[in-house]
Amino acid sequence: MQEEEGDAKKNKNKRREEKKRVVAQRWDASQADYRHMTLVKLSLSTSEVVDRLAPSTGQLSSRFGFAGQKGKNAPTLQTVSA
Repeated sequence: MQEEEGDAKKNKNKRREEKKRVVAQRWDASQADYRHMTLVKLSLSTSEVVDRLAPSTGQLSSRFGFAGQKGKNAPTLQTVSA
């Protein structure tokens, strides 16, 4: 039983490390450290948009920054950096 728990923990840590390597590799090092973009959104919070956008950029959503939340139900523009 303890051996199975140890193996599961090792596998979880291994997957976590592999994910970190993939994220680090997908960011183009020849580009600037940060990118700024303007989101145009409707019916989504800024956090929801960032959570959907992050995987396609190869970054964690925690790497994105924005100042405050805009209205979820109104069409809004919001500047975001990553």
